[in-house]
Amino acid sequence: MEFNNCKAGMQGLDRETIGAKINEWSKGTRFYDHQMKRRERIDRRVKNMRTQLGLFTEQQLKTSEEKMDKYAANLESTRDLSRTFFHVDMDAFFAAVEMRDDPKLRNVPMAVGSSSMLSTSNYLARKFGVRAAMPGFIGKKLCPDLVIVPCNFAKYRVVSGQVEAILQEYDSTLVMGSLDEAYLDLTEFIAGRKHLEDPVKRTRLRYGGPCSCANPSFALPSVLPENGCDLTGENCDICGLRRLRLADEVTFGHTAQEVAKEIRFRIEQATQLTCSIGIACNGMLAKVCSDINKPNGQFYLEPDRTAIIDFVHNLPIRKICGIGPVTEAVLRGLDITTCKDLFERRAQLYMLFSQRSSAYFLRISLGIDGWTFEKDEESTRKSIGIERTFNEINKPEQLLDVCRELCNSVAKSALKRNLKGRTVTVKLKTIAFDVMTRASTAKYYTNDAEEMFSIASEVLLNEIRTIAPNPLRLRLMGVRLSSLQPERKGIFPFASIQSFVKAATPSRSPSPPAEPSEACANSSDQTSTYSQFTCPVCNSVIEGIDLRAINQHVDVCLNVNAIEELRTGIATGERQAASSSALPAGKRAATCCATSKRPRKLQPIKQTRGNLLDYFARPQRERESERRSANSILQGDSELAPTVVGWISAFGAADHFRGHKIEPTAPGANWRTSTSCFGRSALDWKLAGAARFPVRNGIGDVEAPTVAAFLVRLFPGSRCRQMPWRQTAALRHWCT
Repeated sequence: MEFNNCKAGMQGLDRETIGAKINEWSKGTRFYDHQMKRRERIDRRVKNMRTQLGLFTEQQLKTSEEKMDKYAANLESTRDLSRTFFHVDMDAFFAAVEMRDDPKLRNVPMAVGSSSMLSTSNYLARKFGVRAAMPGFIGKKLCPDLVIVPCNFAKYRVVSGQVEAILQEYDSTLVMGSLDEAYLDLTEFIAGRKHLEDPVKRTRLRYGGPCSCANPSFALPSVLPENGCDLTGENCDICGLRRLRLADEVTFGHTAQEVAKEIRFRIEQATQLTCSIGIACNGMLAKVCSDINKPNGQFYLEPDRTAIIDFVHNLPIRKICGIGPVTEAVLRGLDITTCKDLFERRAQLYMLFSQRSSAYFLRISLGIDGWTFEKDEESTRKSIGIERTFNEINKPEQLLDVCRELCNSVAKSALKRNLKGRTVTVKLKTIAFDVMTRASTAKYYTNDAEEMFSIASEVLLNEIRTIAPNPLRLRLMGVRLSSLQPERKGIFPFASIQSFVKAATPSRSPSPPAEPSEACANSSDQTSTYSQFTCPVCNSVIEGIDLRAINQHVDVCLNVNAIEELRTGIATGERQAASSSALPAGKRAATCCATSKRPRKLQPIKQTRGNLLDYFARPQRERESERRSANSILQGDSELAPTVVGWISAFGAADHFRGHKIEPTAPGANWRTSTSCFGRSALDWKLAGAARFPVRNGIGDVEAPTVAAFLVRLFPGSRCRQMPWRQTAALRHWCT
């Protein structure tokens, strides 16, 4: 197993010696067995590649080099030296938080994690070779005095939120790479900063006295400043001891380097933690630069092509984000150790690797970023996911708890970004370090935690059942939501009828248009009269109409259209049945069903008084009266509520209701329609005390207004035309 000493604070360590010790101490463990299997696979792959290299002709390599040079020229045409990217990376974040909160840990080698795996280590421990992603028992052997502290992610998230809040003031569209790192595009911010006449001033606080709660960097200077400072006494909020507080001002200039100093200063003052910043013309280079002067430092790479090429070519390949331990081992097997080697061996890499990989290697060697940090980054996002490492878990109920927690986190991220997805992927890593991924694609888009959990839990339970009676023993689980699309708020691309009218008619005031949230908030009580309105259904132009009348008009139009389509469908079915009966037997089969071997006679639909079709066909005043009556039934008596839900179940229309939520209208109501009701199975209803269902294939006189009232309340009129009751074949299920 190769030991990676590219981590900050580990420069100068003997890579071979430490790697040999780790191999010796790991023998007999599952981790060692897994690493040996991986090593064998890598060796076979390298051997095959070396064999292929010996078979390549000069002409093949020349042709490959020409192709790569052509691609390099295209990449050079996209090189952008005008942007200024910051990569902010907290120094040993988890360990630094623990050392801040416990002064006893500040001067000892310590790490955060457990005996099975470490999440990070402080810089004292790194001098012994202790690093993240290392088993804790190995760290103890490398450094016998190592102190291991358990993870406290809740605390780390709070501190991460404080850091993000500061960075948001510089770039509101920043990208958080993780809890402890962020990417910022400060091109426009720095350009605006240069127009300021005066330097930026920030208040600095430092402390002195018997209190040791503050970090040493906050200690009072040996010589106090004579002017421009405020020295006061106070009690420490943590230990209660008396201490001195010195407040003075620090000024910062307008260049990128000065802005980086200001950010580092503000983060340290707010959290008592340090960070390092890399500054470059793209995110990839900025990330590399942030690691150069760690801890508590910064590095600026000039936006010059020659300077960038010289900088990149001297980098070890492992320094580049995207080249992990496996890729590094393969490239080292081919005698490629630096980014300069990636460029000089570009023809061979083109022949040996996939087109995508060889193109990425060429990008790296040129220092051209392939990452995107666009303002509409969410629109190009492919997936949202999270994974978690833990000590062995093998009980199904505990595995399901972890799965639910991960689904909740993914759903929260999706809701925050207004995205929905269809494919849920579950990643599982066993205690033997074997990784398996299982994906399931739903019929609908969702960002609901319960729906995601129903899919992910089924995948997890399938794996548990597969290896039963043996337990599924895991050390890592991940959940990912993909096949994303933006969440739509309605059938029309408008927040409400009000926003539709505003878009269709000239503005009557110079005020800016309302935000979607404002439009939705005001739509319920808005009574303004609009000079002109064009109906999106019948295309008629109406003068001087208020919002309430607009809603009523659109509802009527949609209902009339739906009825006309229903009647047309019924008449068509009757005509088809009549014409089919008049044809010879051989031709009737082709007309009724092209794939059927026997003729199938279409039965005309028998309509009864009081069904839903008749309800919508009645005059508007009569419909509104019955709807009010049905609404009072739903609000005062929940006996008919199961009829509605049962009708939906028997009708098979659950997909059309999924995602809509109707809370109980009365304290005693024993039903509701929500995402938990409309799960993966249309018949899997969560009804408390609702045992009875309506007639299997019909709705009677009493139930029809109730169902209609439910549908009108649940769906705006614009959705009615899309419901399956407009289809003649589906109509037959309940119009008996």
